[in-house]
Amino acid sequence: MAQTGTEIVRHFIEALESKENFRVVAKPGISKQVFQVSKDTSTLLYIKGIGHHPYKWGVTKNVILRLQKQSENWAVVLIYDSIDTGYLITPDDTDYYSQKVWPLAGDGDYKPAMGAYLSRNQPFATFKEFLTQLDLINSNNVTDSPSDDRNLIPKGSLATEYGNIHGSKKYEIRARQILPILVRQAKAAKSITYSNLAHEVGMPNPRNLDYPLGTIGGVLMKLGDLWGQKIPPLQAMVINKNDGLPGKGISDFVADPKKYLKSSKSVKKKIVGLMLIDIFQYQAWDKVLAELSLNPPAMPIPPSVDHPEIIRKKYGSGGEREEHRQLKKYIALHPEAVGIPSKYGPGDVEYTFPSGDSVDVRFVVNDEWVGIEVKPSTSGIEDLTRGMYQCVKYTALLRAVQRVSQLPPSSRTILAIGGVLPESLISTKNILGVEIIENIQIR
Repeated sequence: MAQTGTEIVRHFIEALESKENFRVVAKPGISKQVFQVSKDTSTLLYIKGIGHHPYKWGVTKNVILRLQKQSENWAVVLIYDSIDTGYLITPDDTDYYSQKVWPLAGDGDYKPAMGAYLSRNQPFATFKEFLTQLDLINSNNVTDSPSDDRNLIPKGSLATEYGNIHGSKKYEIRARQILPILVRQAKAAKSITYSNLAHEVGMPNPRNLDYPLGTIGGVLMKLGDLWGQKIPPLQAMVINKNDGLPGKGISDFVADPKKYLKSSKSVKKKIVGLMLIDIFQYQAWDKVLAELSLNPPAMPIPPSVDHPEIIRKKYGSGGEREEHRQLKKYIALHPEAVGIPSKYGPGDVEYTFPSGDSVDVRFVVNDEWVGIEVKPSTSGIEDLTRGMYQCVKYTALLRAVQRVSQLPPSSRTILAIGGVLPESLISTKNILGVEIIENIQIR
């Protein structure tokens, strides 16, 4: 017999209490479902459980508002079936979901469900994995910010000449990890969002990127002074998914910081756009990495063109797979599954281009056309890789049709997959700038 949500939460708390050096304290003043979990640091966990399908939770808006007023770190935990399966959601992701994604019901609860409603998060599959994610959140909040001795580096060292990128603090180590990735993106002429960069380097909380990115900006300025030339502020490539702009810290690297901060969004985009042109056209990024004793990142290897999955037609020799057909139909009728308001459904299934190519689903969202390429949970690495390249192709085709039709060329293509993107494909996703929504399930 399936456990109830209350039983799952109780067992989850018991499992936390059984761990050595863990202390769990209920916080009924915030909510009876909020617990302070302490080990080396403390975190407030708002825990919700559900024991039956479909997996939909009730996350109370007022509880989120109370958590946002707390001085200590907090997170939302959504568990399903058992203590071993669920999602650990950071404050930043909770803010994003509550403002942009989660529907708010009349009872005052947000109603998230699996799939697109939690597209920014990877589920944990064991209780041990949850503890690892919790440790990462806590360690990032404690150690990714600089202490007062941030600049106390021995004189004459390479670190003194070039900033703190060779320091031992965690945010400095992060900077060394991130800089080669940004060089890769610059050479591909593709910006990267905070959430995608954080995911690639294993940071559960994108807000902790601020100090590593500031360190990168500082070292590039100092290196430019040493070389007698300006090196573009590479960190300007890291942008917010919602407005397409870097964080406020980029103002330190523009000619007039105060004027930039007071500027309208459109003016900021023009300034950042000029920065990006300089970044993409700069030819000495490999020299920068070499000067800082950093290695270029390993580049993903596309599957061979003679691979069986590339040779086969779209649906393979056995015809279209049933899961693919059902997912395609479901998404066309439920655009909210891929983050598109339901009023724009149903979408066009198998929308065919003049070239003869066809995208699984197309939605028209005001002036924007959104293509959906669907891959079932059974898709392997080669098929998912092909899907990402198809998204690039379909976006170009959608814009071409718009231009011929005398419409503004505003299009994008989402890769909707029934499973989870393998870690080995994250760099390809970021280089191509493909938007991917994982764990799409038919409900």
